[in-house]
Amino acid sequence: MTIGGFSPINALQTKFSQIVNTLKTDYSLDVFELYHSNKVIDSPFYYYSIREFFSSWIEICPTFVKDKKTIGLLFGQFKLNDWSEILKNPGYSFQFEIRNLLCKTLEVSWYGTKHPIKVVNNFDEFKTFMFSLFADLSAYIWITSKKAEKKEREEIQGLKDYDFQVDPESLFGKDSYTLQLQEAIWRFKDENVTAAKVQVCIEEISIMDLWKEYIYEGYIGLLNTIVQKKAEGMTTIIDYAD
Repeated sequence: MTIGGFSPINALQTKFSQIVNTLKTDYSLDVFELYHSNKVIDSPFYYYSIREFFSSWIEICPTFVKDKKTIGLLFGQFKLNDWSEILKNPGYSFQFEIRNLLCKTLEVSWYGTKHPIKVVNNFDEFKTFMFSLFADLSAYIWITSKKAEKKEREEIQGLKDYDFQVDPESLFGKDSYTLQLQEAIWRFKDENVTAAKVQVCIEEISIMDLWKEYIYEGYIGLLNTIVQKKAEGMTTIIDYAD
């Protein structure tokens, strides 16, 4: 589809490619570089460009995508490892609004139209992607348990002694992302980044509120959809011979 010689699909394809490459390789939004004690985290202009692009795409995706070819052109250029690299980029580990919008973008793009695409082509890539998501949840539980008052921790069974750790003998026990995130969340706590506020347009929002919103909206929404859709595709019909 072109309008006066302009192809919206080609433009979106190029923009997605640019943003994915930026999110994979840019480290300038590292919260530890942006945050200074008792100061509001102020993001650069391109942060808002990424934010508004994802927000706009989430709104238009279900009506814009008319066939499987369209969604294939936009997302067929990426592998699951591309999205895993974004989640693992230390520059975006605590950029929760971007992570939230990214999860919502993947959910609506993969499964939110009448033309869902095949997401998993390589099981190892799928395991890596899912581990990156589960690590985010574990980190949130850990920081919440450390931030809570002693009485609150004791009232929640198991939270008092919760620790962010992965069995070193497990598949991801010695994974670089495990070690990176362990170090990052300890630093997040020790440098009191939990008290930070983030400037989002004209609002100053607690970074912990943005983290909670990411987990409860984008993260859980994507995870639930993946589990549901993968379960639907795992039905096997066995023909027993007499």
